[in-house]
Amino acid sequence: MSPVTAAAFDEAVAAYKRGNCSTAFRGFLSAAGKGDAAAQSNIGAMYRDGAGVSQDDIRAHMRIGLAVPFSAADTNWRERAREEWDSVARRLSPEELARARRMAREWRLGG
Repeated sequence: MSPVTAAAFDEAVAAYKRGNCSTAFRGFLSAAGKGDAAAQSNIGAMYRDGAGVSQDDIRAHMRIGLAVPFSAADTNWRERAREEWDSVARRLSPEELARARRMAREWRLGG
């Protein structure tokens, strides 16, 4: 993670801890856009919980799913992310799951 990305992530975590979810969300979006897997996972958790954003399991699944493949360095973190991803998936209909996967694919392709 670059120093700029690390700083954006750290600021987002601090904002979240202060209860400023909208600032945290914007910070996590910035870090996620630069490839930070933990930021992607945190965005997914915010969508899952409706913390500072409208609760949206489709977007939660998409964001957490974007994080899982990039968390290989920390097995425990990867397992937790995978469990969260699976938990959200169980709440989705087949159509919603397909939409979440399509959104993730489009995000990876930059569009």
